[in-house]
Order: sequence, then structure tokens, then C-alpha cells
Amino acid sequence: EKRGKQESHQYEDRFLTTDSFLWQSQNRTTQASVHGQDIRQHVDRGIIVHLFVRAKSKTAHGRAAPFVYCGDVDFVSWQGDQPITVTWRLREAMPARVWNTLGGAAGRAQ
Repeated sequence: EKRGKQESHQYEDRFLTTDSFLWQSQNRTTQASVHGQDIRQHVDRGIIVHLFVRAKSKTAHGRAAPFVYCGDVDFVSWQGDQPITVTWRLREAMPARVWNTLGGAAGRAQ
């Protein structure tokens, strides 16, 4: 849920399928930067990337909503700069129960 956030923080993060996630980096990140290269070359550099998401930032009581751990992901592709839009592949597809919880939130994950 990105409504109500500053426009510069309304990243286009969403599930594409049960094993594919679209994520946007911070606005200052470029493909050529150290952080950008860490994203693309994470396996070669020994960096394990874990995907945690949540449908909303706050609970009904105004507290921070918990994240759901979806597993390790690997770089698939990217496009753009500042921010970079990255497609990640989950090493294991999400179980149906998790997809049913988060799949309805596809396009609104944080």
C-alpha cells in the first residue's frame, strides 16, 4: 500500500508470479554504482538477497505491520536508473497459503 506516501517513496514493488518479484531501488541508485553492481552481481560477490514483504505499512491499530519472509531471490534483469527496476526470481515459489495472503496484495507489497 503506497497511497499517502511521498511520491518519491511510491516504489513499484509487486509480485509478477508466485516466483517472480518486481522491485525498485532507492531513487539515488544507478546501475553503475557499487550498490547497483552488488544487486546485479550478488551471487558472484557472495551476497544472499532475502525477500521480505508486507501488504500495508501499518496495522488497523496504527502499529508497524509485520513482514512476511518469502525466501531467497536471484537477479533476473533490470532496467532504468534512479531508481533501478529489478526483476528477482524466488528460489522456491511461494506456497499457496502465502500467495493467497500476499497475492491479493500483488502490486501493493512493500
